[in-house]
Amino acid sequence: MRFALLLVVSSAGFAQTQDALTLLRDVADSARMVASWRIEGSIEEVIDGEQLFPASFILAMKSSGIVKFEQNNGERPGITGCNQSTSFGYSASLHRFKLDSPPDPSVCGPPTGDWEGLPTRLISPKLGEYRKNGISGRTPACQIIQGEMVPDPPATGRIKRTICIDTNRNLIVWDKSEGPRDTKTWIYSRIEPGADLTAQDLAFDLPAGSVRTMFDIPTPHHPGELVVPRYAGFVMPRVRSRVDPHFDARDKQKGGGLGRVSIYVVIGTDGRLVDVKVLRSSLPSAIAAEVVRAVSQWRYDPATKDGQPVTVMSTVHFTVNM
Repeated sequence: MRFALLLVVSSAGFAQTQDALTLLRDVADSARMVASWRIEGSIEEVIDGEQLFPASFILAMKSSGIVKFEQNNGERPGITGCNQSTSFGYSASLHRFKLDSPPDPSVCGPPTGDWEGLPTRLISPKLGEYRKNGISGRTPACQIIQGEMVPDPPATGRIKRTICIDTNRNLIVWDKSEGPRDTKTWIYSRIEPGADLTAQDLAFDLPAGSVRTMFDIPTPHHPGELVVPRYAGFVMPRVRSRVDPHFDARDKQKGGGLGRVSIYVVIGTDGRLVDVKVLRSSLPSAIAAEVVRAVSQWRYDPATKDGQPVTVMSTVHFTVNM
């Protein structure tokens, strides 16, 4: 009897995995057949236990390689886009934009391409519960699937991925990724496969007063993006020496709790910082300014490409207990 029971349990687990794979393949097949998309929704993110400001987004794309992704609020507000000749990135926090020609492949990959790759990229997928009322009433009824993914580079460890699929349309309507330090949840409130997109839907209109830069800037991440672009022969910069900020007691009293500041830095080929700007801060201005002063004095072993120093962008996060 015990032996028979074990067989039943093993068979159930196998069937569950097969059912999950079948559903993922249905989603992938549906995504491949669509020539254009309009997707709207929201993003919720937690980094180091801190709930960030929620963000909203609009995605418009064509299978011909024309993409526009716009995010409001959140950690990286801005716009990214791509056409056959140029890729475009705009950071609302910095009010700067960058153009690349030929287009940057990391920008031009179709965001829903992640859906097409799920049957092979999601490790050991398993069915969870069926949410007949959707996720907190914010999505249609959907089927949970859980698994793991390996980001690139894999040094950060595996990422737990949980998605919820509208089985009537074979569309993902909710997507959650949990890494060692952060959790990101995408809620798709509107999905239009085969959307009739206009030229304006895909246009890159530069905000008034924005400044062009030659450096990389912090632009929004696409749905399902679990990779940090790395190139053959590229080595990330490493901090060689750092200066800690020193806060005036009166300034800290004005804060009244835990605060966080994200700082944009450009690290030159000599390891010095070429540019330092506040991206987002929940700290009093005097405390944020002191963090900037301290970080400006940091020195790095510069990034290298094929053994030669190169200039790169990075983001420094500071949490201050006030």
